[in-house]
Amino acid sequence: MNENKPQIFATNIKWETDGEVVDLPNEVEIPSSISGEDAEIEDEISDYLSDTYGWLHDGFDIVRKPNYGPACKNCNGLCPCCEVYHEYADMREVADHDPRAATSD
Repeated sequence: MNENKPQIFATNIKWETDGEVVDLPNEVEIPSSISGEDAEIEDEISDYLSDTYGWLHDGFDIVRKPNYGPACKNCNGLCPCCEVYHEYADMREVADHDPRAATSD
C-alpha cells in the first residue's frame, strides 16, 4: 500500500432497501484502485457499493483519511507511542519504537 496515498471511505451511506431490514455498513473503505478527485470517482464508488453489497443507495459522503503505513512491530498501532507518532510526526524524534520500522515477523 502506498503510505502517501490517503485511504478513501464512503461514509453516511443512505442505502435503499425498499423497507427491508438489512445489515449494511454505514462506512466502507474503498479499494485503492479507485482514486482521483471526488467528482471524478463518485460514480465509481457508487458502482462499487452497489456491486459489492447488492443494494442501491441514495447518496454517501467521500472521506479521505491519512494512511500512516505500517504500525510499529510492538503494538500494531494501538500504543501511545504510535498515536503520538501519527499525531506529531513532524515534531517527534524518531526512536527505537518507530512505527515506520515495522517488520513482518
